[in-house]
Formats: sequence, structure tokens, C-alpha cells
Amino acid sequence: MLPTQVLGVICTTDITGDKQMFHDIAALKAILDTLPDSEAKWLTSVDLDGFTVVPLENLFMRFYVSLLQTLRHMPEDGRVIIVICGHSERDTGDVYVGPDQQGYWKSSVYSNEVGLAVKEVSCGLRPDQVLVVPLLCNGSSLWQRQLWTLLAADQDRRLLPTDHFEQISAILLQSDGRCTSAAHPVKPTPPPPPPTTPLDPATSHELEALCRRAVAFHIQNTGNAVATMTGALDMLKGRAERLCPQRQHQLLAELRGWTRDCARAERIAEEFGWTMTNPRRAEQWPLGNGSTEMAEAQAAGAKIRDEFRLDLARGRWSSSPGSWLAAAWRTAGKPLVEEEDWARAVAVSLGK
Repeated sequence: MLPTQVLGVICTTDITGDKQMFHDIAALKAILDTLPDSEAKWLTSVDLDGFTVVPLENLFMRFYVSLLQTLRHMPEDGRVIIVICGHSERDTGDVYVGPDQQGYWKSSVYSNEVGLAVKEVSCGLRPDQVLVVPLLCNGSSLWQRQLWTLLAADQDRRLLPTDHFEQISAILLQSDGRCTSAAHPVKPTPPPPPPTTPLDPATSHELEALCRRAVAFHIQNTGNAVATMTGALDMLKGRAERLCPQRQHQLLAELRGWTRDCARAERIAEEFGWTMTNPRRAEQWPLGNGSTEMAEAQAAGAKIRDEFRLDLARGRWSSSPGSWLAAAWRTAGKPLVEEEDWARAVAVSLGK
């Protein structure tokens, strides 16, 4: 049996309304608690036996940090089981955190961000060593990734049948710990691509310079930024060995993309005559959200949100360039922008 690390999180706080969800995760926890040679961490924002209680506003980040720590300390012959329970967005599978006492949702656990965290430290891990078990109201199948093996409920059911738990148990208790099948039919995942060649000295120097620029102002203010900023800090603190060659190439692409977006945001602002003095440069902007201002700008014709929205598939991990540009638009008095003028400014920023 492989040494096993278990990380589970229940994102809903509605014990009464979501009684079935709490039952499901308790049933799965009982199965996982029987695994030999295992360590487990279960996170929640309500008082539950066997769970670590985390303030609701911190649950989002605590989960990501715990995931990175769990993966980094996993032995080469080990495996990690990630259990996520809660209400999810039907089109993306992203899991809402909350509600709080006023009935508001605080944040989400994004499937792509979990993928980034796994990618950050998954060099050499087989997909059958990383198991993801989403216990969601819908969208479980959207958590499928090449990085891991998905054990999902059939037809995205939240009310899981008894045989689902029995099949999960049979898989997890296999003698060699490998997942050779799924709890319900899920397309098998191919192995991850082999690591790329190491960076040459010149490119490695460029990566270190980009890392210094990123950590100088950017902060881990969203789950999207955790993997990239952690990698940048590892590079600067003499821990580059934590990043396999493949991850170093990915980090380089992510930071290059960030600097390009910063330059594009500045070029668009220049085209419209929007000036910012605090700070003058987009890469010095530490506030990576700005969703409210971007939405206001969008309504006024400055389609900043569309142009600089987070896109993890393309490696866009930071919304700071768009947030800086939205602040520049606000400083300019929130002007209306004609569609053709916006298209022209975007084209100029792309060098067209």
C-alpha cells in the first residue's frame, strides 16, 4: 500500500440545508480513515469532529497552501487524495465557499487553480498518484485533468449511492495503491508529458530577472497567483531544485506573459491619454483583483475585463495588468469609450 496523504475540504457552511453533503463527506472520510500508512487534513469553517476549523474568509487560501505543502512533502512512492465538497458552478465545476452569516459567498475553489498547484510540484508524479474526489452538486466531471485520476459521481449526482462509496473504497484499498479504474466511467488520463530539457544559462538568467520583478510588487492575493509566486520565490531563494525543467519552462512562459500584459495595459492607457502616477508602471500594481472597476469600465465600452481576464489555459495567472488599467480609466474620470476606439487601442497594444 502506498503512503497516502489526504487533503479534504468542505466548502459549504449550511449544515441544515446541505445535510446530504455533510453525510457524503463523513462517509468518505470514514473510508479514508481506514487507509494504512496515511496522514490526513480535513478543513472546514463549521464545527465538525475530525476537521480543522478555519475562518471562512481564510478557507480558500488555507486549502491552496495546504495542497502545495502536501504535494511537496509527499514521498516519491506516495499518493495524495484530494476531496472537495460543496456547491459548484455548473459550467466550470468551480466550488463556492460559504455562505457567511449575511448569506454571501466569500470566494471559490477553482478547478484550474487546483491544477496549477498540482502542476507546480507534480514533476515525476503519475496521474494515478494524485486522486481527486469531487463531491459536488453538479459539474464533477469538469474536474477531469491529465494531471490526476478523477473519481467522480455518475451524472454529477450529489446524492451519492452506496455502491459509489464501495467502488471508491475498493480502488483506494488496492494493494499497490494504483487506480486502474474509476468509480464511474471516466476517460483514462494519459501520462503527463516528459520533462523538457533544462534551461540554458541565458534563459535561466532571464527567468531569475523576471522572478525578481514579479515578487518586488506582486502578492499572492488570489489562488491563481499562488503557484506562480511560489515558483518565483523558490527560484530566488536557492530552491530551484524544487522546480523540474518542465515547470521552470512553464514559469518562464507565465512571467513573460505577465510582463507582456503589463506593457499592453500601459500602451492602451497611453493611446487614450489615461495617466497613472501611483504607480506609473502596471507591473508595480499590487492589487490583483479590480473586478468591480473592470466591470464598470466594461459597461462604459472599455472592455478591459474581456481583454485581460484570467485565462489559466493560456498561462494568464494575474489580473493585475487589467486592474491597473481599470484604475487608470477611473483616474481619467471613467470616460465612455467607443467600440472602434477600443479596438484600435487593443490592436496598437498587440503591435498590429
